[in-house]
Amino acid sequence: MREVEYKSHGVPLEDYQLTRRDHRWQRELEGICDLARRQVDEHLAEIRAKPEMAERQRENLEEVCKLMLSFKTPEHMIMRWRVRLYCGHIVETSRH
Repeated sequence: MREVEYKSHGVPLEDYQLTRRDHRWQRELEGICDLARRQVDEHLAEIRAKPEMAERQRENLEEVCKLMLSFKTPEHMIMRWRVRLYCGHIVETSRH
């Protein structure tokens, strides 16, 4: 694996204090996650009740996975950066 080199500009947001907006945004995101989790649970219950639907969905997901795995993002198109999470931890993330 190749060595990753970072440009450092100090410690961004070292003394950053969360605002009311930050807290509100976090609550909204948690609400979205809860809703998505409930919708997935409902969908899974529906699939359990209809085995033929589960088989069709499995086949469709296999096709989508094969298609997605067939594309490789070139290394030069992947951006990496460190982000501070709501909890205060800093993690490295990457996206194309």
